[in-house]
Amino acid sequence: MGDRGRQPLRQSKWDEAWAISTVDAAEWDAIRSGLRAEAHRWLEALNARREVERVELTGMISSIAHLAYHLGAIRQINKNVRGPKEGTFHPVASSVIESSRRIGL
Repeated sequence: MGDRGRQPLRQSKWDEAWAISTVDAAEWDAIRSGLRAEAHRWLEALNARREVERVELTGMISSIAHLAYHLGAIRQINKNVRGPKEGTFHPVASSVIESSRRIGL
């Protein structure tokens, strides 16, 4: 979104993400802190008013769906972060923020 043409995931090591099954309190805090920082950068980028090309808009919309998928997976794993009770409604942005709070971001 400001790094047009960049490929930030090129150096990602996806297999390593599955190699870690437990972390200590300090490692968990570091993971949550990193996720919190990324979530804030993501929200700032989405909230920045600007002209976008169709491909960038598609990427932005896709990132919302992708984040929703992962937050849903977290909710399924941990019953303490399952989300709002039946009959309540939160717009997308406030739902993302609320989900972030529930997982301690």
